[in-house]
Amino acid sequence: ERIVPFITASGRAKIAYHRSQGHRVVLISASIEEQVKPLAYHLGFGQDYLCTHLAVQNNHYTGELDGMPCYGAGKVHWAREWAIENDLDFPGTAGYFYSDSSSDLPLLELATHPVAVNPDDALGEIARLRQWPVLDLRG
Repeated sequence: ERIVPFITASGRAKIAYHRSQGHRVVLISASIEEQVKPLAYHLGFGQDYLCTHLAVQNNHYTGELDGMPCYGAGKVHWAREWAIENDLDFPGTAGYFYSDSSSDLPLLELATHPVAVNPDDALGEIARLRQWPVLDLRG
């Protein structure tokens, strides 16, 4: 209820475009599953999402992470694992990757089509230097 209002029509249109092209669209976020899963389902991604997981023991959160955080190089790790589970080539399947953060540089550099979206200052500068597309999806 807090995130969905910020998903713009232009963002939804970009997802629809990729689906119309036959692309498999995957949500990859450093956020925890309790935040990412409802959003992924709302957007129609189903199980196609990767995120950070919290450890649970006896139906209670332990305060620890379950596995590597889905952040920075961790996104590459989880994208590779996802591709293996789905019998896909990686990084060959990393066609498009959209990000707003320079922390995603490890995955952006593997994408055939890296795109900076409402980028932080560091990613904006990198995108400019590397001549990557920069999108404003705020409206």
